Amino acid sequence: MARRQNITEPVKAERPRPRVLIVSGNRTVQKRTEAPIAISILNAQTIKDTRANQLDQLLNKVTGVFMVDLGNEQHEMSIRQPMSTQSLFLYLEDGLPIRTTGIYNHNALLEMNMTATRQIEIIRGPASSLYGAEAVGGAVNVITQPSPVVSNGNPGAQGISTGYLSVQGNNNGYKRADGQVGIRAGKWGFIASGYYANRTDGPIQYSDFHKTAVTFRADYKASDRLTWTNSLTYVNYYSDMYGSLDSVHFAQKNYNTPYSFTYRKVHALRARSQLDYRWNEHGETRAILAYRDNSTGQNPSYYIKNNATDPSLADGQINNSSFHSFLALVQHQQKFDWMGSKLIAGISADISPSTYVANYIRNSWGNAAPLVTPGQVAKARRNE
Repeated sequence: MARRQNITEPVKAERPRPRVLIVSGNRTVQKRTEAPIAISILNAQTIKDTRANQLDQLLNKVTGVFMVDLGNEQHEMSIRQPMSTQSLFLYLEDGLPIRTTGIYNHNALLEMNMTATRQIEIIRGPASSLYGAEAVGGAVNVITQPSPVVSNGNPGAQGISTGYLSVQGNNNGYKRADGQVGIRAGKWGFIASGYYANRTDGPIQYSDFHKTAVTFRADYKASDRLTWTNSLTYVNYYSDMYGSLDSVHFAQKNYNTPYSFTYRKVHALRARSQLDYRWNEHGETRAILAYRDNSTGQNPSYYIKNNATDPSLADGQINNSSFHSFLALVQHQQKFDWMGSKLIAGISADISPSTYVANYIRNSWGNAAPLVTPGQVAKARRNE
């Protein structure tokens, strides 16, 4: 007769899950579990493992989000909405919109510096009560990498504490170089991040592009209570706009395009100075001064249409949209012991004069003499 044995094994204690912190839920740092909104996070490890060349390769990992790739980092966005170019979503960098209210661009995420990104937070659904009317469909908040004085808790650490350089390319004409270096000196920390990418002679005719994106950030940690952060981001972008292909040409793998003169050109500059002061464990105050300078010039392929009276001619438009902003924001958060409640109050001012200039053009198809020459198009590009 077999003897029954009772075998017991010690129960291993479950490792505590790491605490996930976000800032997009109420513009202050809080636990993800305390945020009363539908929010998804792409953390530093996910960004590192994905090795993405474009933001859509990251954002499309999130349930309910579909960022449509229009080529060369141009895009549309869908967050629990049909795919659209409408002004339904707000794009932010460290909690501040990268564009001023009323000047929406569905391609605005190409103005981001991916190399400087530490975390991406996506609000999936309306966030207008917190961020204004442009966040009616959702928001994407790109959190930049802090300097070593903030990310490295060792007060004795000095010198270069982070850095890398990577170079890549493929047989489709795409080339890219990324780099980052961080330095700590006493209570100061500095970090520089950037990349340069270009494509020439790609599989689609007239699809060249190039982009330079650099971010400099300096943090001064005066004490455990006071931190002063300064950052500067510059993006220079140019892309041919080769238009769309019909299904017949695509099936035949015929990637030729008649749009040999259309383009998009972007210059974006953002500067920011921020003070954070923690009064005690219940109260903290933040003050921000920011400046934005942005210009988008284009001869878009979607404006090129056949002339209604002369089939040998086509009409189009060369336009430029630009603005510069002066922004100030002060916010205070006060926590209370009663039911774990908190009060957040703030005031902001945004002065953003803008201009929009459009010049209508007419060009010829075939052998007819062009009414707008390539030289005139080139001159318009230089003047933007």
